[in-house]
Amino acid sequence: MKNFLKKFKIINSIFEFYINIIERVTFWISKILEKTSQLKIIRRIVFNLIPRNKKILIETIYGNFLMSTNDRIITKKSYISKVPYSGLSVKKTFDVLKKEKIVINKFIDIGANIGTSSISAYHINENLNFLCIEGNKNNFSLLLKNVKLNDVEDKFKLLNKLVGEKKSTRLFVEFAEEKGCSRVFEDIKELERYQKTYKNKVINKYEVNTEKLEDLISVKPDENPLLWIDIEGLDLEILKSNVFKNRFPVCFEYNPTFYKIKYKNYKNFISEIENYLINCGYQTAFVESKSYKKQQFDHGFLTDISKYLGENKASTNILLI
Repeated sequence: MKNFLKKFKIINSIFEFYINIIERVTFWISKILEKTSQLKIIRRIVFNLIPRNKKILIETIYGNFLMSTNDRIITKKSYISKVPYSGLSVKKTFDVLKKEKIVINKFIDIGANIGTSSISAYHINENLNFLCIEGNKNNFSLLLKNVKLNDVEDKFKLLNKLVGEKKSTRLFVEFAEEKGCSRVFEDIKELERYQKTYKNKVINKYEVNTEKLEDLISVKPDENPLLWIDIEGLDLEILKSNVFKNRFPVCFEYNPTFYKIKYKNYKNFISEIENYLINCGYQTAFVESKSYKKQQFDHGFLTDISKYLGENKASTNILLI
């Protein structure tokens, strides 16, 4: 009996020794996997292995998002960096406003897509209220789900509308997955010019009606909004709205190549918008591609930014106050 117990103790000690080794090895393997999973190159490889036509849940520093794997821009960048697409731009914009002692209590997201900008804004400043306007039905469906997913329905008002300079019928075009997003065009000729430059494959196109911005939003006397505009080439057109006579701070995407395609005399169009905004009272600009350095907003500013960016499809965000 003693011999049996002795042998049992030896076997048990050996068993415990191996268990401890396995636990230690498993622990370090899990740590290594945890670290490598944070590497962008690894996450890029993993994302490229995920099948198309899937909805995936992405956890980020500014909330969680349901996204489509068909989107190879917003979804891919958000997955790889674990930061919502445009989330850092929102944070830097808020930092500038704080430094300039400009207090906002509302975030109006025009071209809200699936909510990466506005939901990021909420997680940065939970005291804000939100109005999100998005014309693409598929994006709007995901926007609804992401607002619910982040449990912020009481803070958000959502509109499934397309915004333009005026009420009109236009061409809404959706492009193949690798090439990016949907856009609104004046007519088929503008679409053809766009395709010639960007080589995008059209997967769907149909007529839509655009609405004037002032018909969609109303700002109460006690509201101090920031207008966030990203509508793929129509950004400058929207800036002609009467809404901007109130000189609300506005951040918009600026892409000279889009305007060159859209307008024959695009430099004149840019100057026209610039003059209108100066007359509205905008005086100061912060350009993302110039590290949000404070600059005087005066005649020729947007033309200079166009030269700085070049005509190689580059774009940047510009904050005006």
